[in-house]
Amino acid sequence: MRLKHRLNQGFLALIVLSMIIITTQCIEEYNPSISTKDNLIVVNGSIIRGNEQQTILVSRSTSINNPGFIAVEGCNVVVTDDRDNIFQFEEEIPGRYTGKIDLEYLEIGAKFKLSIVTPDKQLYESAHEEIYDSPSIDSLYFVQETNYSDQPHMNGDGLRLNVDVHAKEEFIGYYRWKMHETFETRSSNTQIEKMLVGVKDTFITIYKYDTMNLEYVRDKAVPIPEFVDFNTPDTFHICYHDSEVEEVSLSNTSNIVTNSRKRVPLQFIPNGPKLSFRYSCLVSRYTLSEEAYNYWLNKEAEIKESGGLYYSQPCQNLSNIKNINDDQETVLGYFWVSALKQKRVFFEGPYLGKVGFCSTDPFNIEDFYIPAGKFGEFRWNDSTYSPVYVTRDRTSPPSCYDCRFSGGTLNRPDFW
Repeated sequence: MRLKHRLNQGFLALIVLSMIIITTQCIEEYNPSISTKDNLIVVNGSIIRGNEQQTILVSRSTSINNPGFIAVEGCNVVVTDDRDNIFQFEEEIPGRYTGKIDLEYLEIGAKFKLSIVTPDKQLYESAHEEIYDSPSIDSLYFVQETNYSDQPHMNGDGLRLNVDVHAKEEFIGYYRWKMHETFETRSSNTQIEKMLVGVKDTFITIYKYDTMNLEYVRDKAVPIPEFVDFNTPDTFHICYHDSEVEEVSLSNTSNIVTNSRKRVPLQFIPNGPKLSFRYSCLVSRYTLSEEAYNYWLNKEAEIKESGGLYYSQPCQNLSNIKNINDDQETVLGYFWVSALKQKRVFFEGPYLGKVGFCSTDPFNIEDFYIPAGKFGEFRWNDSTYSPVYVTRDRTSPPSCYDCRFSGGTLNRPDFW
């Protein structure tokens, strides 16, 4: 019995030791299989039916650990179509070449090719890319969702923007989606709005956030605030934020008989300031060739590993551009064409963001003095400055009254 017991103990010890070895081998550091060389030509450009201006970027690759835009200046950039029309592009800023192509040339079915001659006389050309037709964007709608992401700031509850895709059988079903978001924020002090109802030409005065002067009033050291005057403080109450969403979103219906999909997930908006009042998203859809779609599919994975659309360094070899004189040269980037369709969607309540609050107390201006003589003088004695509203908490930031301190502008969008 003792021998059997010892054998069992040895067998268990062997199992534990094996598990330790396996576990240790499994937790090796993961290094993404991204490789790139310095100083390779990088071309990113597109011809979009629906854009007034077309853009081609020409640069050199950098180290994956130190991404950046190294412009290739002085190139001759030309786009031609399958009807022998030639469109010359001009260098707007270093490495950025722009041109205009009238809508009459951007017909569905038209094919375009990019040609670039660099200052060292190297000729780079793309394959011909065709503009494919696409239907109007179907339903856009928001769905409340809990998001689980490898990006910590994207975890939690919020709204997921979804789209339904429906097209006739003859339409190609490869899509890239881009989002441009606009949302409204307001200064935290919601009492300001209530105070101003029916009141015109009222002066609201607040502390500057970091300016407090220690002065003597009636032989006592007291903090005297420096004032900021808002002739019409309601104009600083509402701000608008506008930015392009960095995510790359793709979808396809290539293997679906009906050429349609329901509830294609796009942008996720976490609960917070963006959803406090009003949120809007302009959705752009680009119809791609299968090859261009595969390029952006690889690009999507590349962006997730590098941390963002504007921080990624092109590193895959999938490209439709080559050096005519040296087909062994690696060229990065892609030239693609598309027809653009757009649609805007709004979200308004029930609000999912948190709205701050700064309480206020009314004061008459005579409550504030400056040192002069034995008892001091009124800081102001002009009755037009009374009453004055100040924050109860003297460390309250100006964002309680002026939304611009939290970002955004006062310019109300035309579509708002």
